[in-house]
Amino acid sequence: MLKGVKLINSGFRFIDIKWGGIYTGGSYLLIGPKKSGRTLLALQIAAEAV
Repeated sequence: MLKGVKLINSGFRFIDIKWGGIYTGGSYLLIGPKKSGRTLLALQIAAEAV
């Protein structure tokens, strides 16, 4: 982990275990096929950030 970088929970346990959470202040590009859960993932991360 980088010094001084804040992490938040993603709302998905496997992401939080693997990456330690989501870095704040960054941009993420969610890619995948139709109906793969991109919107669900984005909404869950947004809900955890509030």
